[in-house]
Amino acid sequence: MPDPLVSIVVLSYRHPEVIEVCLRTLQITDGVDYEVVVVDNASTPETIVPLQQAQADGKITALFESPTNTYFSEGNNIGVAYSNPASEYILLLNSDVAILRPDWLTKMLAWMNGTAAYWPNAWGT
Repeated sequence: MPDPLVSIVVLSYRHPEVIEVCLRTLQITDGVDYEVVVVDNASTPETIVPLQQAQADGKITALFESPTNTYFSEGNNIGVAYSNPASEYILLLNSDVAILRPDWLTKMLAWMNGTAAYWPNAWGT
C-alpha cells in the first residue's frame, strides 16, 4: 500500500454504534489514499472489542487504546502522533459523521488546493 495522502484521526468514547457508522461509511471513500487512526478514550469493552474487530477487518489502520479519557485536544494529538509521518494532510473527523459520497475527500482536497470545480456557498459569495 502506498503512503497515505491523508491521515484521518477519529476519537472514540463509548457509543460503539456511532463510530461503527463512521468507520463503515468511510470505506466508500474513493480517489485518495488515506489511513484511519482511531484513539479510544478509555471506553468499556463494549466499545473496545468492536474497534479491535474493525482494525482486524481493515477499517482502522492504527488503534490507540488510552487507559484514561484524554478528551478532545490530547486525544487528537495522540492520533496525529500515531499517524503515518508521510501523510501530507491530517483530517480530524468526529465519530458521529457518516460519509455519503465516495468523492467527498477528493473534493475537499481540491478545495484546499484551490483546484475545485465549484466553491461552497457558506460565505455568501
